Amino acid sequence: MAKKQRDQSKVCGAKNRQGKPCQSYAMPNGRCRKHGGKSRPPGPNHPTYKHGKRSKARLPDNLAEQVRKEMAVQNFLNLDESTAIIRVRRNELLKKLDGAADLPSLKQIDKNISAARKHLKDGNEAEAREVLRELEAQVERLVSHQTTWAEIQKTIEQERKLITSERDAMFKAGTLISTTQAVHAMNLLVGAAVEHLTDPKAVEAIQRQFALMIGKQKLGITDVTENESDES
Repeated sequence: MAKKQRDQSKVCGAKNRQGKPCQSYAMPNGRCRKHGGKSRPPGPNHPTYKHGKRSKARLPDNLAEQVRKEMAVQNFLNLDESTAIIRVRRNELLKKLDGAADLPSLKQIDKNISAARKHLKDGNEAEAREVLRELEAQVERLVSHQTTWAEIQKTIEQERKLITSERDAMFKAGTLISTTQAVHAMNLLVGAAVEHLTDPKAVEAIQRQFALMIGKQKLGITDVTENESDES
């Protein structure tokens, strides 16, 4: 009886001690138990997997220093290096706009166009070329200015998406609460404290301070001083 041949697509195939392809059945990752079949496959679920958020790509020294300073800025979101790089890039682009006041106006450009036409009409080609060179430089500066603004707007949108993504992740993880939830929690905390205080002035001071903190004058907390005056 002929020996049944194994489907080669389902065998390990790793080189064994005899230097031949291993004929053991392969596990989901393509290798048998003896040749790494039990190992966790590469990818996002692997402990050593590195994605963009935690990558250690080498940054230029001057850029790295700016990124470190940006990341040192206190913020309530867990913003990472990606966000810092975007902010540094935007700062660089904004510096390019420092000379915006020197940009040619449309009136100046129109004036040069009229001058070039007049020189050409009068046969003054040299003067016309000079005016056209100036006109070309003016247009290039305007185009560069508009391109810079477009890049700035792009970095703003990129940062917005990163912050939104981080905020949503924190909400899902339960590490970030809404303003309403925070005020409600503080309200309960102050209410619990008020219940155990016997000094009316202390109660009033706590309630007033809490009202100032959240910007509201009316709180859903039982006023102990009123209750005591009613009872008396």
